[in-house]
Amino acid sequence: MAFALGGYGNPGLNMLDNSFQPYYIVGLKFNCKIYDWNATQQQKKVLNINQSIIDNQKELFSLNTSIELEQQSAEIEKIIQLLKSDIEIVALRNKIVELSDAQLKNGIITSSDYVSNITLKYEAEINLKIHQIQLKLAKANYNVIKGN
Repeated sequence: MAFALGGYGNPGLNMLDNSFQPYYIVGLKFNCKIYDWNATQQQKKVLNINQSIIDNQKELFSLNTSIELEQQSAEIEKIIQLLKSDIEIVALRNKIVELSDAQLKNGIITSSDYVSNITLKYEAEINLKIHQIQLKLAKANYNVIKGN
């Protein structure tokens, strides 16, 4: 780096002379860090280490994501099986209510037995609806994990 400074003033560079004088200063600056000759190689090593860390984190993220997707798929399959059994249970409860209605009309069962059968039918329908909602939630979670 080079620099120059000049001017005309009272006093000039000689502070003891009280007259107007021209003055100038010229200089050259050289900056070299001798102990940093190996700095670029160290920076390259640091960058390589950081790149390997990033690659490992990327691989770990992919692995964790695939594990979560498999777990969510298993959850979806489990809920689908529950839905199949819920559909069968609701169909059987509907038949039981129909039979209970006929038995109530013929005086074979009491009205409290009939009401309890209807309650069980509605509980089965509620369980079916709950599992349908859980399936939708599980599918949404799967899509979130997958990134869709």
